[in-house]
Amino acid sequence: MGFRVHALPLIQEIRRHLPDRPTCYLIGTQDCSFTYREVQKRYPSQFRRAAKEIENMKDRCDINTLYSLFDFESVKTVDMNDRADIRLDLTRPVPEEYREKADLVCDFGTLEHIFDVKEAIENMNRLLKTQGIILHMSPVSFYQHGFYNFNPLLFDTLYSLSGYEPILRTMNVTIYNPLYVIDTQKLSGWVKVFFSMTNKIFRNAILYRYNLPYSGKQNTRILSFFHFWAAHFRIPKNLMYCCAYRKCSSELKIPYDVWP
Repeated sequence: MGFRVHALPLIQEIRRHLPDRPTCYLIGTQDCSFTYREVQKRYPSQFRRAAKEIENMKDRCDINTLYSLFDFESVKTVDMNDRADIRLDLTRPVPEEYREKADLVCDFGTLEHIFDVKEAIENMNRLLKTQGIILHMSPVSFYQHGFYNFNPLLFDTLYSLSGYEPILRTMNVTIYNPLYVIDTQKLSGWVKVFFSMTNKIFRNAILYRYNLPYSGKQNTRILSFFHFWAAHFRIPKNLMYCCAYRKCSSELKIPYDVWP
């Protein structure tokens, strides 16, 4: 999974709501898709703190060095693979030794890859201290990615019902190159070879990305304008809902979406 530079403003915003030298559990082993030079351009003042640890500005960022820019005491990755600092299956209740250890739990696009969503969300919150913050960056619509797409209503209803305090809500919009959606399995010969190569080149080429305030209504003027032109040119669009809530109670309550 990839940690993109566009997620850094979320960390910066949430950092203001955390205690000194907080601890973070990062759900999923994340590879940074950007260099230290990109971070320096965005955060020159924070960057000076970790300058001694960086040998090459063109190197891809290291997660631990990255979080140290924002004065985190430690960041531990939680995953099922061998690269994780803590190996856990989030479809099973996490052991007591890991519960309530983190000031911040970050889910940067991992939840959609876990089949048992209910247990995974509960486990993420079990890792979190009371008064800690959980951050989700989950797809609302993401072509051929993970098992699920999520309605923002899921997170907002769940956490408000459970008495959590809202910290931020943002809609992140990404348009990927249209060549990404070409299914090469239905092609043959040189055509298949050509589009297989272009898919590799353009798969992660971001054409445009921006953040929008989310007020609970998805049909804002900006989003409507975006949808119109994206549909007109048949450009695939990925919407990510970013939300953060402070844990104010010991357990989550199951929400119901009951129609009269």
